Amino acid sequence: MHLQYKFELVRVEMLYQRYFLKMNQSNMTNLISLLLLLCIGFLVVAAADFIMPRQTDLEDISQMHTNSVRLDKLLVLMCTSGCCIAIYGVLLAVVSKPTMNEVYLIIISYFILVTFLTLEICISFIFEGERPLIGAMFTLTSTYLTYALMPNRLKDALLSGSILAVTEVILLVYVGGLSRFSEVVSCLIILLCGNVAGVCTHYPREVAQRKAFLETRQCIEARLKIQRENQQQ
Repeated sequence: MHLQYKFELVRVEMLYQRYFLKMNQSNMTNLISLLLLLCIGFLVVAAADFIMPRQTDLEDISQMHTNSVRLDKLLVLMCTSGCCIAIYGVLLAVVSKPTMNEVYLIIISYFILVTFLTLEICISFIFEGERPLIGAMFTLTSTYLTYALMPNRLKDALLSGSILAVTEVILLVYVGGLSRFSEVVSCLIILLCGNVAGVCTHYPREVAQRKAFLETRQCIEARLKIQRENQQQ
C-alpha cells in the first residue's frame, strides 16, 4: 500500500482523524489559550491608555480632535478585544471537553480564522499610517499558526492564508497609506513566505502522521489476522 496524502475511503479518513484527535485537541487548547492571553493584553493596554490620556493632548487645545480620534480607536480596540476574549473563553471551554470529536474541532478552527480576520482588520485601522507593519506582522503570525496548530486540511489552510494575505495587502494600501510599489511588494513577499513556511510545516507533518497511522493499522490488522488463524486452528 503506497502512502497517500488523503485516504480514498471515507471510513479510513475519519478513523485517521479520530486517531490523532487528542493531539489536535491539545494543539487547539494551546492555541486558544495563547490567543486569549494576547487579547487580554490588548484589552489591558488599550484600557490603560484610554483611562489615562496623554498629558500633551490635554494641554494643547489644537490636538483635541487628534485625541478624540485616538480615544475612538482605543474604544474600538477594547470592544474587539472583549468580544474575542468572550469567544475564546467559550471555545476553550468547549474544546476542553472529553466528548470532543473531530468535526467539532474543525468547526472551532473556522471560528478562530474569523477572529484572525477581525483582529487583522481592527489592528490595521487602529494603527493606520503610524505603524502599518504591525498589522502585517500579526497577519504573518496568524497565518503560520493556521498551518502549524489547526487541524485543517492543507487546501483549507492555504485558502485561509491567502485570504489573510490579500486582505492585509488591501488594508496596507487603502488604510496604512503604503503608496510606493516597492513597499507593497515587500509586504506581499513576506506574507507569501509565511504561507510557504506554513506549507513546509503542515505537509511533512501530515505525511508523517498518515504514515504512522498506516503502520499502526497494519500492525493491528496483522495481530487480528493471527488471532483469527489461531482460533480456527
